Amino acid sequence: MSRGAEPPGLMPQMVLQAYRQGRGLSSRPAQAVLLGRFEQEARRQVIVRLSAEDIERFRRSVAPRERALRASRSGENAAAEQAMREARSELGLEQMSIEARLLMTSIHQAAEAYLDYREGRFEQSRTALFKALDATHALQGAHGYTFLEPRRIHLVRNLLHMEARRGRLDEALNLGVNLLSYIEGNTASWPLPESQCTAAVPPMSDDMRAAAFDDVMESLAEVLAPETPETRRRLERFTPHLQPGASAACARFARPHQWLRLRWLAAQERDAEFLSEAHGFLAEGRGSTPSLWFAVVLELYRLSERLGAGFSVLREELVRDAPTFQNVPKALRTD
Repeated sequence: MSRGAEPPGLMPQMVLQAYRQGRGLSSRPAQAVLLGRFEQEARRQVIVRLSAEDIERFRRSVAPRERALRASRSGENAAAEQAMREARSELGLEQMSIEARLLMTSIHQAAEAYLDYREGRFEQSRTALFKALDATHALQGAHGYTFLEPRRIHLVRNLLHMEARRGRLDEALNLGVNLLSYIEGNTASWPLPESQCTAAVPPMSDDMRAAAFDDVMESLAEVLAPETPETRRRLERFTPHLQPGASAACARFARPHQWLRLRWLAAQERDAEFLSEAHGFLAEGRGSTPSLWFAVVLELYRLSERLGAGFSVLREELVRDAPTFQNVPKALRTD
């Protein structure tokens, strides 16, 4: 062990018990919460505000677009492309009202961006995301859609995620740090000055603000996963969030800030403090931030390898469990 006091002899067993407790708890990621709320509100707006003709065009495009997304998530790229071509053929944007066209563009271009991202067409994905974002801004500013603030934050989070997956970690970090500050209330920190809403932005509800913060930190976990000097440098960007008695804005988002401190302790090899604080985090389970939970498991695995015999039982269980976990980002896997 490089730094910090020697962990108490019972600590490996206590952490293992906490890990087992958290492993068995259910999870619903913040991303699912945000997407579910957007889809619910978008359906309501379609019914209330659009014509029967526009509603029918929305209806025809939904099924093939959803098939395309499911196929892409499963790695069935040819099937995804075929389904997306079908969805495009059903759009009929030129026949739609301006409002309907913007809403369709926000939804459809985000799906196009996902397919491009999954197939490594990163510049095309970025272009599609900006189209979705610009349409979202127009709906928010010119058409009075008041529920889209979490949506546009999530679209920027998708851009962050894409930059991280293509290896542009500093670009992803800049997006994430500024986006977190924006969610905490600093409106000047909106990370994309070339694409922003020109109208007054209605405040988010507390639950949506928390979900958005969790969603962004989940992607940043991948940026901060490598065990390198560059990661320690990147963690310095979060110093205001790590100070004792951090701002009231930080206090509203306790769990992601708890994870951020754990990542910092791990990077500093302050092992005893890490183990003591990781115990409670692991026991609470994945919750709305499964990637943060898996990131702590990754640090626990690294620590168990470094500390040796006293942590052998813990390490063996982590290795045995790793192949059974689903939907773990590659950067956070221990197998």
